[in-house]
Amino acid sequence: MKVYLLNYVEKNIKEIILITLIIFIGLIIGIIYINSLTDENISKVDSHVNSVVDYIKELNCEESKIDNTVILFSNLKRNILYIMLIGLFSLCIIGLPIMYLLIGFKSFSLGYTMSAILATLGTKSGIIFICSSMILHNIIYLIGIYLISISGIDLYKEIVVNKSENIRLKIISHIIFIVISVLISVFAALVETFVSNNLFIMLKDFI
Repeated sequence: MKVYLLNYVEKNIKEIILITLIIFIGLIIGIIYINSLTDENISKVDSHVNSVVDYIKELNCEESKIDNTVILFSNLKRNILYIMLIGLFSLCIIGLPIMYLLIGFKSFSLGYTMSAILATLGTKSGIIFICSSMILHNIIYLIGIYLISISGIDLYKEIVVNKSENIRLKIISHIIFIVISVLISVFAALVETFVSNNLFIMLKDFI
């Protein structure tokens, strides 16, 4: 397994660097954007973050008022839809730029959200908030994004660069990667709902 993973990374190192660069740029733009907001918009962001924290602080870990079923359904819908969009656009020759935009938008949202939390709560409380409620499931989710994106780029190269006439196996392989990425996104939604949210509630007194 270790050898397979190392070979996979070595084989797709350029694609991994490209996707990482897109994610990094999206994060930076998200951070810059939050810092360029007007005072009125910053106040709205502060109000929203503080309202979430206040709500969580009123909850009991044992007697949580949070409906996990509703949250899980919402997380599943969001994650699966996003992965499926990437998968569908990566199947089209002209869809690759849109796939890059989707990845960039996801990282922009993460950068914006983390920057807003840090700006509102300060460094210590902000880091606790982010680490407890955002990091774990997003790392899992990113694995799915990397897998499906790399597969999409490989498919594009096979069609456009190599001009292969027999791409049937490559398409089947890409569909398999879509299915795997969807399953990873489902797992990420489960972790977000039942691990990240509960961890956030457990650490609420330190925020």
